[in-house]
Amino acid sequence: MNDSLDISQRKGIFRAGEDGLFALKDGGIERPVCEPIWHVGNAIRVDGTGAADVIEFIDRAKTRKRTLISHKDSVVRSTKVFETLADQNFAVPENKAGRELLLAYLAGCRASSTMMYLLAHRMGWHGQSFVIGNDVISTDTSKSLILDGPIKQYAAKFDQKGILSDYQSKVLRRASHSSRLMTGIALALLVPLARIIGLENGGLNIVGPAATGKTTILRVIGSFYGGGTSPYIESWLMTDNAPATLGFAHCDLPLLLDESDALEPDQTKAGSRLKALVHRLALGQQKAQSHRALGDDSMLTDFHVIFGSTSEHRLAAFMRQGGSAITGGLAARLVDVPADAGKGLKIFEKLPRDVTADQYLQRLNRACHLYCGVAGRTYLGRLVTEVAKDGRGLEAFLADHMRTFENKIANDPQVDPRIRRRFAALFAAGQLGLRYGVLHPSCDWFMDAIASCYRAAIASQPGLSISAPVAIARLIKYLDDNIKKLPEASGKQPITKSTWRRAIGLRSIPAQHGRRIWLKSKVLRDSIFPDDSDIALGHLANAGVLVKSKAEQQRVPELKIKEYFYIFDSKKLNALREPKEE
Repeated sequence: MNDSLDISQRKGIFRAGEDGLFALKDGGIERPVCEPIWHVGNAIRVDGTGAADVIEFIDRAKTRKRTLISHKDSVVRSTKVFETLADQNFAVPENKAGRELLLAYLAGCRASSTMMYLLAHRMGWHGQSFVIGNDVISTDTSKSLILDGPIKQYAAKFDQKGILSDYQSKVLRRASHSSRLMTGIALALLVPLARIIGLENGGLNIVGPAATGKTTILRVIGSFYGGGTSPYIESWLMTDNAPATLGFAHCDLPLLLDESDALEPDQTKAGSRLKALVHRLALGQQKAQSHRALGDDSMLTDFHVIFGSTSEHRLAAFMRQGGSAITGGLAARLVDVPADAGKGLKIFEKLPRDVTADQYLQRLNRACHLYCGVAGRTYLGRLVTEVAKDGRGLEAFLADHMRTFENKIANDPQVDPRIRRRFAALFAAGQLGLRYGVLHPSCDWFMDAIASCYRAAIASQPGLSISAPVAIARLIKYLDDNIKKLPEASGKQPITKSTWRRAIGLRSIPAQHGRRIWLKSKVLRDSIFPDDSDIALGHLANAGVLVKSKAEQQRVPELKIKEYFYIFDSKKLNALREPKEE
């Protein structure tokens, strides 16, 4: 053990050493009491409860062990002391005198111990100290940690490998090529801040087909805090009681759950199970509190989690498969974000020359295994220091950047305010990471990156809030992402039956029809606005973008077939584009 005692410890008339515990008799003669045992210190939770003796001993098999014995047992029910030790294979003295001497030794040490441990049954904030894995990050350098309960089995996942500069270069620099990965990094930065700003439990659901890079996004988030030796990512395939354990083990740290599609073999039950699990995770936080309440640890029996999830289906489709409808609460707690960035490069917007998306994903995944945990420890160290020295200043910094994002990007009042606030908080967390110097300089584009994910999230969630700006943004994004599937009616390449099957519509001949886009009616209703096409068409017509409110039948140039189209004025559509951020 890292903080095992020296070979010999003297306390009053007692000497505890590797050869056993001894009591000094008259004349200076030592009397053996029992096998080797030491009182290491006292442990207590930050709210002053759960006080316990930290005991280290050598059992009958000559194995060194450590255990906790609560003070109420030591003082009120002394037989429990012997039961606890005997149960762990310690040779408890068989005679009454020996047991009384052992209790006297423990009582003397307890009363005069200078070593205090923070007793933690969950990760995250404990007052103004932060517990992660087997470490406590605190401005009080004398603080040591004792983990209690089931979270001990999760401590190994919060390990560290490599140095910060390597992590910045090998992971963060590569992640800066993707708005999805940048938003993932912001999520890692946000989670320890969520309690400070009063952000409710919830998360992002990364949606897309297999091999898009969804799990890589989770792996990058997890690598910020660990995941080198033990995998950081958990599975959605869990028991109904697992959310509480996972919540305590990932309190104030990212909870990453892969493939919601696998959580229930019976698809008719999948929707209701997902809803129940998200509800349990969301209820971990009873009320929002700021950092000013951290000192009393009033949320000790509670947990606060922000989670990341992956799925091949949007939540609405997933719920429909199970015969359920998505509720506004579920959609606000777990927001769908398309994994594909729409540039033909999977989750990436750009890549270095002569590297494919698959090759870059492989490099990122290898790097996350080799370099992990160091950025999170550095970040938490600076965060703990600022909370202790200038908590109000930190709150003001975060609030200011959240306002900036909501004013510039997330300003549609018809979008659920919980969703707008979550993305604004992601932006603020990214800015804090840059201010702390934890990130690579190439990561300095959080406004555009998170705006891209926010707009994609709103555009991809039918029924969430289909306002006019959302309808226009969704149409523009779809056309941009599929521009290669819009052949020109008078293009150099003739339109064949094969190309037409893949096409989403046509670009008209300007001399004959002006600058217009003929979009297949089936594409608009099934792919762009699957659940709210009539409302969307009304908004597009009112904006002057839709030339005629009903689909028209037109002959496809060079083919002896007819198709129903919605006709859009591309010049007016371009005029409604969001201006790019400087």
